[in-house]
Order: sequence, then structure tokens, then C-alpha cells
Amino acid sequence: MAKQIAFQGKELDANTRNAIAANVLVEGARPLSWWRKQSNDLQGKFMREMRTSLENGESAAQAATRITGGTIKGVQVPGIMNTSKRNANTLARTALNKVTNEARIASFEANSDMVKALKQISTLDNRTSEICIAYDGQVWENTPEKKPVSPSTLPFNGGPPRHFNCRSTLVPVLKSWEELGIPAKELEPSTRASMDGQVPEDTTFDDFLKSKGTEFQNKILGPAKARLWRSGKITLQQLVDFRGNPLSVEQLEKIVAAKASKARAAASVAKTAADKKAAAVGAAQNSMRTAKQSVATAKRTLETGQQSRAASKAARLSIESAETTLEEAGAAVNRAKNLTDIKAVRAETAAARQFIRAAELAAAAAAGVLLAAEDE
Repeated sequence: MAKQIAFQGKELDANTRNAIAANVLVEGARPLSWWRKQSNDLQGKFMREMRTSLENGESAAQAATRITGGTIKGVQVPGIMNTSKRNANTLARTALNKVTNEARIASFEANSDMVKALKQISTLDNRTSEICIAYDGQVWENTPEKKPVSPSTLPFNGGPPRHFNCRSTLVPVLKSWEELGIPAKELEPSTRASMDGQVPEDTTFDDFLKSKGTEFQNKILGPAKARLWRSGKITLQQLVDFRGNPLSVEQLEKIVAAKASKARAAASVAKTAADKKAAAVGAAQNSMRTAKQSVATAKRTLETGQQSRAASKAARLSIESAETTLEEAGAAVNRAKNLTDIKAVRAETAAARQFIRAAELAAAAAAGVLLAAEDE
């Protein structure tokens, strides 16, 4: 029977034990699944090393070295147990990071009167994953739903760690003194760490990458993705899908192509609408010019003719009515020029045509009165 060794460290509370053992989701998998995989991998590696040892005619001690690590005939052998140890360290670091961030989230929610949102901070260096590059600077509401706060777009998806060996963390976005109703001077902006030292806290990974050369950018993102980013065809947030999974170059190129196609379609629709608008406004303007000419002719006839006072008065009233309605038509045309919705443009130009028709009738009435007066 194995001897039981007393635990000398701090006893973990039930919630923390549960989080580490079962509820820590990393890259969509729980630790129990990870341990099963490690067991299968270790068994497979053990069998491979034993076959190699037998084929090489090695001694039992040399076969054991293949398991524990060491030197065989002057050749360094890493040992399969060292690999498992590294994997275990990875899981431990990741699980502790998850528990730490879960505690942060609980603390933020408990202090929602002061903490209005959560923000992911990823490490500004050359070892940060594409996943955390995309999530750097994303902000979510400090509510159970954790909805993205504009301009952030990526879902919370449980928060960091977002992959094994993830170094990202969550920080609180505090309410301002003004939001808290306290008449005090706002705090000075803080800083955040980067591989180049402290930088302003509002420095994004986009800012960080832009401060580096093409070679650095290509190393971090890969040449193809870096080229798409530099050209403005993608943002860093588009490096992952809405589940937080990295997108391949092919997937990103499809997104870019779809975006370009959508932009061309929108441009085509906009051009068609602009052409229709120009045609409607142009037709109304042409009708206005014709109506104005009719009114001008009637005014000249009134000014040069020898009509009776009654005829002159009647003609003048018709001309004034025509000029007033033409002003209304002009106002409708000007409104149409400032509109983008083709239905609204058509409505205004239709109103303008009605005013123009009324002006034409008034001008015709004036001309008729004047013509009758000449015949008397």
C-alpha cells in the first residue's frame, strides 16, 4: 500500500478545484480530455522508442534512457517523459491563468457600480498568437452576457486563456469620475508593457505592428496575412472567426473577395440610383426652363402692349401666380438634389412637375388675356 503524504500547502476551495479539474475550457477542450490524449500519446511514444531500441540492439539501460532522457552512444536523446513534463507545465500554467481570469471576472461583476466593462490585454511582443493579436483591446460589457462594446466586434467566448500557454489577461474599464457623479479631475492615462518597454495604455496591437518593419510583421502574421493587413484589406480582428479560431490565408482571401464583390455591387446600385436621380432632376429642370420662358414672354407682352387696366391686372395676377409656383418647383428640385433615396427624389421631382404645370397654366392664362385684349 502506497504511503500517503500529508498535504502541506494551502487548501484550495471547492470552486477553484472544480475549475482546474473540470470547467477550464481551453481551445474548446476540458483538461480531462487533454489528459486522455496525453496518456494515448505517451503510450504510443513508449512503444516507438522500445521498437527503436530493439532494432538498434541496445541494452536495458539504454532503453531506459530513451524514456528518461540522456545520452546513447554519444547522441543526446530528449526522453519521452520530459515531453510529458513540458505538456503538464503547459496545462498547469494555462489552468492557473484561467482561474485567475475567472476570479477577475467575478470581482469585476461584484463591483459593477465602478467597473463598466472588461478589456483584453495581449502581450505586445513577437510571441503573441494570432488569436490574441485579434482579441487585443477588445472590450465587453461588465454583464453576464458580455456583449462587445462598439467598435469591438468579437464575442467574449469565455475570455482568456484562449489557447494553451496564453499570456493574455483581462483588465477593468472603470467609470469616469463624471459617470460616478464625483466632481474631480480625471486620472491621467496609464501605460502598458511591450517588448520595447512601457507604451501608452491605448496602444493597440495594430499600432504596435505599424511601428515595426515589414520583416517583423511578416514573421508575426505570415507574409500573406501581413500583406492583406498592410493593404487595409483585413483588420487584425478578422484574423479569427466568431468562435475565436484562426482563419487561413485562403479563408481570409475569400472574405476579402466577398467584401470587394459586395462593394462593387453597392457601387453599381449607387451609380444606378445616381443616374436615375440625375435624369429625374434634369427633366424637372428642363421643364422649369420652358415654363420660365413662357412666363418671361407673357411679362414682355404685358410691358409692351396697350391693354385695358382690367386686362393688365388679370394678366399680372396670372404671371405672379406662375412665378410663385415656379419658386415652389425650384425648392422641390433643390430638395431632390440633396437626397440619396431614389423614391424620395422621385417624390420631390413629381411635386416639382406639378408646380411647373401650374405655372405653365398660369402663364398660358396671362398670354390668353393679353391676346384677347389685343383683339378688342
